[in-house]
Amino acid sequence: MQQPHIANPPTLFLSLLALLQRFSAQQQTSSGTGSGGGSGSSASAESVYAFVESVYPKLSRHVAWYFKTQTSWYASFAREARIKYNATYDSPGRQAVDLIDLPIRFLFESTAVDNAERVLSADSERRAIPSAFRWGGRTVAHNLASGLDDYPRAPFLPADPPRKSKSKSKSVTDAEPESSPTEGHADLHSWMIVLCKTMSALTDHMIAATHHKLDRSKSVNDRASFESRISELKTERDRYDALVIHLTHQMWNLHFDPDALREKNEPKWRGHSLFQDFIVPPRNDTTTTTTTSKGRNTKSKSKSKSEEAESLTSITSPKPAFIRHLGYVSLFPLMLQLLPLHSSWLTGMLRALRSDEGGVWSPYGIRSLSKHDALYGRGEDYWRGAIWINCNYLIVSALHYYGYRAPQPDQIRYDDPTAMEAAHNAQLARELYTELRGNLIRNMVKEYRRTGYLWEQYSPTDGAGRRSHPFTGWSALIVLIMGEQYT
Repeated sequence: MQQPHIANPPTLFLSLLALLQRFSAQQQTSSGTGSGGGSGSSASAESVYAFVESVYPKLSRHVAWYFKTQTSWYASFAREARIKYNATYDSPGRQAVDLIDLPIRFLFESTAVDNAERVLSADSERRAIPSAFRWGGRTVAHNLASGLDDYPRAPFLPADPPRKSKSKSKSVTDAEPESSPTEGHADLHSWMIVLCKTMSALTDHMIAATHHKLDRSKSVNDRASFESRISELKTERDRYDALVIHLTHQMWNLHFDPDALREKNEPKWRGHSLFQDFIVPPRNDTTTTTTTSKGRNTKSKSKSKSEEAESLTSITSPKPAFIRHLGYVSLFPLMLQLLPLHSSWLTGMLRALRSDEGGVWSPYGIRSLSKHDALYGRGEDYWRGAIWINCNYLIVSALHYYGYRAPQPDQIRYDDPTAMEAAHNAQLARELYTELRGNLIRNMVKEYRRTGYLWEQYSPTDGAGRRSHPFTGWSALIVLIMGEQYT
């Protein structure tokens, strides 16, 4: 039986977000054409509102559970993620940053960033602001909860975080789980942004549903109750919106590795934007400074539980290190369409996707791990190079979105770098979309004709079907790719 602190990728929220966006588009179309909500439109709205009201409480608890069980200690302890990367650990050498940093203001409207700062500043007075996340239950060899089983993570388990005794002043670590390790997983971080985006959209529909009841209510008491509920929901929506901005900022602050400064004989990915896991390496020196109840400072290697209860452990937080592997984990912000079209992050990821230096592109689909990686094809070789159609579907869908559906500037001005970047990324995404879609279709049709089956995964070297068959689970997504059905 799976333990209650272990989560899995919340893929349901992708379908839910698509459903809500489709309904919103239909509502805008109806109002734009002046239909004004005929009987069919009204019935559709009624059914959607009823559905939203039935699932909202459960999904709210579900998302809260993710934040409670999957939050990583490291960034939350640093308080609103004023994290410093140190070049000793091959990091970009960025200095401490917060929400007013330029990259976030470049990705979001300034008013939205200002609102996020206001909301989270007030919220931080009551509870820690989550900033990094890790899959519970990871071992050195496997991260089964992530769904990417043997995809390379850190070669060791993280160090335990320092603990603070109960005191009069509340610590930001008080809100953290009992044994939250000091690492962050880029794929889970991306999923957490999707959760917040979905809950923001869902809360918007809850507000609309409550307004719908308010408009039909004649009771003074009921109307007051509905108005109060709308105010509460707007507060919740603002918090989810703020968390989207905050977590996107932390994705850049904690996981973004633009240069991937390399050791000797490692592939050079300069100019390619990659997102990596990070981990705080275990401490070699476990000596801590404790302050006893009598105020004396002592050196000790370990403490009894009673000592720990009456002492403050003072440990300087170790520095984070990137876990450098180019593969599906590095591409999750692209897969889940988290980056705006004009983002230079997106430019770098698109380049890394196709570049031979990156090593994930093949004539048969996107490899799960770069062919240049030292662990490519090693060990169990399950998620260490094989081509998986579920992840390729997300990549193809993202390329289609950025190439054809993402908001683009109305006019391209050559003195506007934002518009130029957006136009360049859209063109590059269209080219990659056409080529990748063709590669996947040709290979899967070829293998189906050769073997008579759809396969669980496909070889990154010759495209041959591998492992379980017949496999009409996620490999059947190729039919949607053929029909260009992505929403």
